[in-house]
Amino acid sequence: MASKLGFRTLSVFVWLLALLSSCFGRLKPCSSDADCPGGYCHPGDGICVEQPSGVGGMAGGGAGGGGADLCLEVFCDVALQCDKGQCLPRYSGLTLAAPARTRGGTVNVSAVLALAPNRSRFDPPGINLRIVAPGGGSVLVGLPLVDAGFYAYGIDVAAEGHWRLEASLDTYGLSSAATTVVDRTAPNYRLVLPPAPPRTDNAIVTEVDLAAPGSWRRDETAKVRLISNDLDVLASSVVVRLAVADGGAASFDGGAPCDAGPFCWEVTVDFAAPEMNAFRARAGVSATAADDLGNAGATVDGGQALVTRFKWSRPLPPGAAPVVPSLDEFGNIFLGHPPSGSKLSFTPEGLDRWALIDGFAANPPALGRSIGGAPPLLWLSEQTRLRAYTSDSPGVPTGWSNAGPTSSNATLPALGLSATSGDPVSRETAFVILKNPDTVFAYRVDAPNPVHASTGRVVSMTHPVIAQGKLWVRDNDGTQGKLTAYVLADAGFTVGVPSIASPASASEWLAVTSNALLQVTNELKAFSLADGGVQWTSVLPPGSAFSLSAPVIGAGDTVFVAQTLNSTDWRLCRGTISGLPGWQCTAQDVSEAPATLGQGGLLYHSALSGLQVRRQSDLQVQWAAPPEISSFFSVLDCSRRPFGVPLPGRPGVLYVAPAPAAVSRFTAIIVDSRGLDATAPWPLFRHDPRQTANASSALDVFSCP
Repeated sequence: MASKLGFRTLSVFVWLLALLSSCFGRLKPCSSDADCPGGYCHPGDGICVEQPSGVGGMAGGGAGGGGADLCLEVFCDVALQCDKGQCLPRYSGLTLAAPARTRGGTVNVSAVLALAPNRSRFDPPGINLRIVAPGGGSVLVGLPLVDAGFYAYGIDVAAEGHWRLEASLDTYGLSSAATTVVDRTAPNYRLVLPPAPPRTDNAIVTEVDLAAPGSWRRDETAKVRLISNDLDVLASSVVVRLAVADGGAASFDGGAPCDAGPFCWEVTVDFAAPEMNAFRARAGVSATAADDLGNAGATVDGGQALVTRFKWSRPLPPGAAPVVPSLDEFGNIFLGHPPSGSKLSFTPEGLDRWALIDGFAANPPALGRSIGGAPPLLWLSEQTRLRAYTSDSPGVPTGWSNAGPTSSNATLPALGLSATSGDPVSRETAFVILKNPDTVFAYRVDAPNPVHASTGRVVSMTHPVIAQGKLWVRDNDGTQGKLTAYVLADAGFTVGVPSIASPASASEWLAVTSNALLQVTNELKAFSLADGGVQWTSVLPPGSAFSLSAPVIGAGDTVFVAQTLNSTDWRLCRGTISGLPGWQCTAQDVSEAPATLGQGGLLYHSALSGLQVRRQSDLQVQWAAPPEISSFFSVLDCSRRPFGVPLPGRPGVLYVAPAPAAVSRFTAIIVDSRGLDATAPWPLFRHDPRQTANASSALDVFSCP
């Protein structure tokens, strides 16, 4: 029977002889008292038992007094011990211990024989152990003594189910029982993926991706529940896996208990964790778990989550015009819409902050810095004048505006610092070129008139930029065009470095590398910021007869610029100031809009088919937005908590202004760059999301860890 039950058995006879010979050499088997000199033969166990001493003699000795030892003439059974003339139990109890649950194989069984108070130990060499299998068969084995009062042995259990173990010492009238459950069955469970949260959808803003209703957003997390009727599921073994069809996979553990079943465990999955090379993608959700014995369950399918990068969009006023968004350091969005003469401000969630419609076209606004908690100033070039607004409310609460000369046009303002003879403290200053008489003016909000003005004729097609405290503009001495760096001093503008001869061009842009001014016409030239010397000249293939767009400059002074070969079709090109390894260009399927450089080595650019996301290193497309997401100018920011606090470790947000169209929408897209590429000298049009055109403007507030 023992072999059928699958345990190790030990012949009681062999076990007894072994113990008698190895551990209890002074005990020997007997059949009568004659076999036990100085003792007697125990009738139940058939072993010789020595005569208990029980000798106390006459207490007190010669001092007199004393009494007889009451146990001197008392003979007790081995299970008993004399105490004051009475044979009382030697042991108080027997306790059997075995694992409550096991996967089978050898399990350790032990028993403790507890001594009664004031008794001396006389442990038997072994204990009977009956093992009852789940099917009802049983076998008797011995549990040997291994230490004083402690018995232990390894037994084999194989079949699944409840094994009953019964230990007994019949002579002592002691017994104990325990149960071991053999479990090799993995737990069953199911996985529950909740629906995506409800979305706002009204005339002002919509969070609903119309092509993927009910989808989760790339920047969201979901609490997935693993539910089981088995109570032995080990919570620490629960692992949930998220696998994106067009991308990668990520696993999640940890979690917390929930109340949806006998066993319920909730794990948070992050839809931003796996790589996702698409605007929309399906992500499969699955899980594995095991019980407390390590029985691993099968992978359970929790279905698929549709994930989108769409965050929100809202309509713009009617009228076709390129729109350049600006951000303040809290992530609030500002737009000027020339066709409608509107100035608009939204929260990072796309909700209205304010709107001002006064008929003055303005595009784009430049945002100052918040000083002492005060709202930053909003500087706007409005056709014939420059205006300053407080950025948290509409109107002109500063009471300040400058009306330019008659029939003048204003360039986009650059923001820097300046001092005056009456105020030596450097304060925020807007620099703007007003056409007719084509002069650079410097305005501070604390002064109604320009605090500085340039001399000489300025070519107004060039937007000024600021680098190393100098204002770089395109001027003209009457005979040729020049690039001139102006330094602001108490007495006004002074020329900081010699003017640089620069032929006029119908299309001209300025940007700043790590140590040079980059001028882009039909070719690229880099000039030293220190002395104006030419550092580098490059012509994109096939030659200088083809126009270039506004550049952006990445880490390592890598230049990204669009080039047209036929005045309508554009391609995006990449090169370095060093000229090595040469220019690399895409197909002619992009727009002339400047790119935006984000963290993680990514580039965001407008294409004929919509927004494209490329690697900066080789211009390879990572993913593209669908055509309905119209894109032209864009600006990149961190994800933010309420009140503009950046969210570290979360995806960024790309705000996309549409290509000029009669009906258009402004859209927020979730991207994998955690904000702007702060290692780039000039990562987007006009340098930074505040549109300051100042190489010294901080980028860290738009770049999150």
